[in-house]
Amino acid sequence: MWDLEAVFGDDYTGRLPNCWISVTPHTHFHVNAARNQRRRIVYSGHVQGVGFRFNAANVSRGFAVTGYVRNLADGRVELVAEGAVGELNGFQAAIAESMSGFIRDTNCQDLAPSGEFASFEVRY
Repeated sequence: MWDLEAVFGDDYTGRLPNCWISVTPHTHFHVNAARNQRRRIVYSGHVQGVGFRFNAANVSRGFAVTGYVRNLADGRVELVAEGAVGELNGFQAAIAESMSGFIRDTNCQDLAPSGEFASFEVRY
């Protein structure tokens, strides 16, 4: 038996924001992928050489998202994340706030999730 109150504290209600979870002996938490979304965001501006990828990876720790961030050859940064819509919205807003002085334009696409990611990482 999992002690979810010990994991989530007093705020645990059986549901995370915008997603249901189930606990099994083999995985800590399984987020229902049917409620998830994949978001591809391409940032332009002065987004390389300013710690953008490191910042995105740091910010991701505060949200239930998986995926990656990487530099593109043309000077832009690509971020691909999967998670519940509310988590993606919060993640995207936190990056926009923390990197606002460097982002000139954001191109965002919402796609079907693949479930291929186990964590959020910086790709090189």
